[in-house]
Amino acid sequence: MKEDTAVIIPVFNEEKIVLKVIRSVKKYFNVIICVDDGSSDRSSEIILHSKATLVKHPINLGAGAATQTGIDFALQNKQIKYFVTIDADDQHNIEDALRMLKSLRDN
Repeated sequence: MKEDTAVIIPVFNEEKIVLKVIRSVKKYFNVIICVDDGSSDRSSEIILHSKATLVKHPINLGAGAATQTGIDFALQNKQIKYFVTIDADDQHNIEDALRMLKSLRDN
């Protein structure tokens, strides 16, 4: 587990897939921050039950703003040195992030 890395997941109406994404990330990372960007579905409820950290926007501000909110939240943790952003729709492969982090640490 990478305690120095925060995984930021912007979420907007992804109740059907967000839990799968969180579970795949949890295999490798402990610090998972999901930013619910004004979803009108059950995304927030699902995130809460997953034990990932939930940060909420009251209205939809867009993926960029949700990502920045997640980074700002993660920066409060002095142990965090790296950030990984992953879409909540399961289009990213967590193994790619692991390879990228290894390269950053090695170089």
